[in-house]
Amino acid sequence: MWGSSESIKISTTGPSAFNVFEKQLARVDYGRPDTWTFALSASIGSITGDPVLTAEFDFKIVIGLGRSTAVLVVPRVLIVGNPALGSRTWFCTQFLSPKFELFPTPETYDSFVRDFPAQSINCSVSMFLNAAVASTCDVTASAMFSPKNHIRPEWYQGKFPGNEQAGT
Repeated sequence: MWGSSESIKISTTGPSAFNVFEKQLARVDYGRPDTWTFALSASIGSITGDPVLTAEFDFKIVIGLGRSTAVLVVPRVLIVGNPALGSRTWFCTQFLSPKFELFPTPETYDSFVRDFPAQSINCSVSMFLNAAVASTCDVTASAMFSPKNHIRPEWYQGKFPGNEQAGT
């Protein structure tokens, strides 16, 4: 599962009531190490209740190589809802990485994560609403991963087990 999209209707009963929904978006077990690129997206659709609610998305990418694992935490995504604006979408193919600090702030982010080495990848997203009154919102989160240079050794021997040479 190199990527997927999950759409759900989430709700809250008010400012201090959070229903967190977690969904797995990708699970990659590649047979060898590679450098991976990615695309993440989040969107909100129809809203009932508070017209200025905030949908929040926390993406977490766990990468593995051999016996080692690391967690890449994407900065929280906030999308402010407004029915007059219709569907609102955020997407990225890179994100800022925090410096080593106990409580990083936006000013302490200093390098971009554009790709990473891995042979296993797990990506999940946690989603919830922040609203002043009881509200409901349709949300969608997506994640897609692809090897940066997808060249398979058997291609040099003229073998294409996935019929890759045909294309459509």
